[in-house]
Amino acid sequence: MLTKRHLVSRLALVGHSQASWALSEGRHEKCGALGKSPNLRSALTAAYGNCRRQLAMTPFRRLSTGLACVSESIRPSDMTISRLDEQVRINEGVDPNAAIKLIADASREAGNVLGRGSAAVALFNDYLGWAAAQERLLTNAFPTSEVRRLLTSQRYWTIQVMDPVAYGATLTDLIALELNERIGGLQIAEEMLKREVAIWNVPSLDSSFPEHLHAAVVDTNVLMRSKGTMPDLDWSALTDTRRGQPIAIAIPAVVVEELDTLKHANGKMDIDGESHDRRWLATLALGWLQRTFMSDFQRVEVRPFSQGESGPSSALYAVLMFESLHHRPLPKNDSEIIDTALSLRPFAKSVTLVSYDLHMVFTARHLDLRAIAPPEGGSSAS
Repeated sequence: MLTKRHLVSRLALVGHSQASWALSEGRHEKCGALGKSPNLRSALTAAYGNCRRQLAMTPFRRLSTGLACVSESIRPSDMTISRLDEQVRINEGVDPNAAIKLIADASREAGNVLGRGSAAVALFNDYLGWAAAQERLLTNAFPTSEVRRLLTSQRYWTIQVMDPVAYGATLTDLIALELNERIGGLQIAEEMLKREVAIWNVPSLDSSFPEHLHAAVVDTNVLMRSKGTMPDLDWSALTDTRRGQPIAIAIPAVVVEELDTLKHANGKMDIDGESHDRRWLATLALGWLQRTFMSDFQRVEVRPFSQGESGPSSALYAVLMFESLHHRPLPKNDSEIIDTALSLRPFAKSVTLVSYDLHMVFTARHLDLRAIAPPEGGSSAS
């Protein structure tokens, strides 16, 4: 006689691990929502129909009710495991190189589990042991959401409820598929962290060691008010750093998006007592970005280090903060910019949010992020 476990496994084998995960968790309401999707309904009905005659109907009555519903709440991306092509966040205070090592170790250990060629029962135990051990280790360096994204999937929950004796070779194939995907995701995450570290490290003046950049994350209004003269601002004063320390102007993706919208906007902006068209200011800011990132789309040296009569002038860089196509932005653009600044703290030597929006400045300070509103008249570069 088939059981709930068999139905879970059958749903997994037809490629709908989200439905089987919902069943395995006993979340019948979730299964009802899944059953509302036209893409899932036929597969669920087929799997359920094959099992129906052999199952006691009472425990599954709520599932069968859900199969008859219709919903628009499920998207294809919710049913698949996407590549880790967005920024990997690490906990504040964690050395990025230590986080990279943890990911590399997790990938290597997953390969060791696969390489043993164990039978179903041994592989099942080795896989669950690997997942539990790596969760404990990675939690020290990564937020819980990142750990889950790196180590688990809907298939993971399906595997949890499968009987290794009953499903033997089928379960072995499923675990091998899951481990290979985890290894691939971990390797991508490792590579992305290495890139992030490289962006925020530049050679020291004598090129004897890498030096961390100080980050100045700018709001849209800073780019507009500068009227295309961003390098002329006193970035050392704004970031409260010693003269000569290398600084990077970080431009979040949402800022570029706002500028693209504002270049068609009406209205005026007062700067130093003069009124300017918003669309003109946005066009100037976009022009500066286009000239700056003409040959490189990540980090560009805007101004080299120099030693003048009045003292050293900091090397100034500009960094575009890209987002994944799968990135889900926060409801407010201000929150998105602050979140971008917070994500840089493990990589940059210091992070300062620069905005003329006092609400954003106060919000950032509330989150223990250094934030400053530049003087209205601007200041000379140093």
